Amino acid sequence: MSTVPSTIRAQDIRVVDGDTIALGADNIRLMGFDTPETYRAKCTFERNRGDAATQRLRNLVDGANTLDVRLTGRRDKFGRGLGGLYVNGRDVGALLIEEGLARPYHGGTRQGWCDGT
Repeated sequence: MSTVPSTIRAQDIRVVDGDTIALGADNIRLMGFDTPETYRAKCTFERNRGDAATQRLRNLVDGANTLDVRLTGRRDKFGRGLGGLYVNGRDVGALLIEEGLARPYHGGTRQGWCDGT
C-alpha cells in the first residue's frame, strides 16, 4: 500500500492488536510504541494487557471524529507497512503510552511484559 484514502472511516480500519491495524488488505505496524502480545503472549499478565491495549485502540478508532493514517513507505520484517495512526489529531501511540497500555519503542530488542511492570 503506497497511498491511503483521503477520507478514512472507523469501518475502514480493522484493529489487529494494540500496535497493528489493517487498512484494506494491508497490515500496518504502528510506529513509536509497543504493546503486549495477544497471540503469542508469554504469560497471563501480558495477554490481559495486550487485550486491554487492543480494546482501547478499537475504542479510540470507533469513537474518532477524524482518522489519519500516515505511511512511511517502508515495511517491517514481517511485510507489514510502517506508519502512524492519528485519532482526532493525536498519535494513538502517545495516548496508549500515557494510559500505561504501551511503551515507547523505536526498534531493536523489545522488553518483556511478564514481570508485571
